[in-house]
Amino acid sequence: METGKRKMLFDTGGFGQRRELFPRLKAMGHPAESFEIVVLSHAHWDHMMNVPYFSNADIYLHAEDMKFANAKVQDVDRAYPLPYMRDLLSTRHLRCWEGDSTLVEGVQLIHTPGHTPGSISAVVETEWGRTVLCGDTIKNRAEYFSEEYDVRGDEQTFHAGVKRIRALADAIAPGHDRPFDTKSGKYLADGDREPAIIANFEKNIQKESVCKPMP
Repeated sequence: METGKRKMLFDTGGFGQRRELFPRLKAMGHPAESFEIVVLSHAHWDHMMNVPYFSNADIYLHAEDMKFANAKVQDVDRAYPLPYMRDLLSTRHLRCWEGDSTLVEGVQLIHTPGHTPGSISAVVETEWGRTVLCGDTIKNRAEYFSEEYDVRGDEQTFHAGVKRIRALADAIAPGHDRPFDTKSGKYLADGDREPAIIANFEKNIQKESVCKPMP
């Protein structure tokens, strides 16, 4: 996202995205060091493990997720990467807040707890209309249209967050799928996708094999 002169990233992904993420950002003219703001939808490993690479950015994480992770509740939710959380706590770049917040003009951060206590969504105006980047509160298009969600924590709290997103969104960018239109269900991002597994079968870890389904 770019608002005015400030360049922002919503979630950084996990280890699995690292090899593709940085070359793609650079090819788009957005090297990691150019970002001023990184917003984390929540503090699970697959959304925040690449934070250290954005060394010039302020890191925004809801206070409830920081409290939960810092309470050393690994027996409750092992998706919180404790060493990374401690690193976040020690950085001068960390910014936490309670409730909702206006990040900058045109970017509203709303508290949508349930998947984690501090899960948030970002509301922005795009060419698709009002677009909600919602992390894992809504993971994919199938969850949205089936209304069968991967509920974590208190069910009533979770569904209140989902209801809030549904009331706002013309389009949704979910945590594990492409952006889609909330009325038609049409995917909005360009390009086709196909399932594949990238594996390392050789002694040389740089040599990859791509395994695709049989036609």
